[in-house]
Amino acid sequence: MKIIYRISLFFNFCCICFLLIRGTEFYYRNYAAMPPVKEEFQKSSRVGRNAVEHLSVKNDMQEEITEEDITTAGKQLPVTNCDTVFVIKEHDYRTGEVKSHKEKLPALYVGKTREELESLLIDYSLAPDLTDQQMGFDEVTLDSFSSNKVVATKYYTSKPEEEDFYLMAEDNYISVYCADLKTVYLYTGISMAQLPLALQQEILDKKHIHGKAELYNFLESYSS
Repeated sequence: MKIIYRISLFFNFCCICFLLIRGTEFYYRNYAAMPPVKEEFQKSSRVGRNAVEHLSVKNDMQEEITEEDITTAGKQLPVTNCDTVFVIKEHDYRTGEVKSHKEKLPALYVGKTREELESLLIDYSLAPDLTDQQMGFDEVTLDSFSSNKVVATKYYTSKPEEEDFYLMAEDNYISVYCADLKTVYLYTGISMAQLPLALQQEILDKKHIHGKAELYNFLESYSS
């Protein structure tokens, strides 16, 4: 009996040890490896707060953009009107001279935005009026724009002015003087005697010659 009793105690002891070992393994496998509930809860709370803050910032940005868009849309672009001062500058490429004057704003330019007016000026550059063409017009640009005042510059390449000359008689020969009647431009060697009497009288009265083309045409006609 004692032997059976001892075997039973040993068997019970082994069962208890086995259960303890298996229980320990089960605990560490399922509970000990998991983060504390409090820490996990705090982590989840932080994630939640960050998501809420991000959503709040996003909504604020959308509200700001919306307000900006509404403000921009509400602004009206400035346009010209009948009272807009129109200043024209004239820039001569050849001489470098710049002049300016005020004009009445053409009816075609009234009620226009800056972009619309620039487009009209480009069209004018392609087909300027006759007066500008005669002045050597090149282009026109818009310098400044507002509802109160518009400034544009017209660029020209003017032609050199024709020189004036005078034919005068000296020692029965024709001399060519500049417009000041003092500076000799040319001694011709053309004798007064070979000219018609009417032309001789014109030269005695200081005959006016406009431009070099007319002068050289005269010299070729009466040179021997």
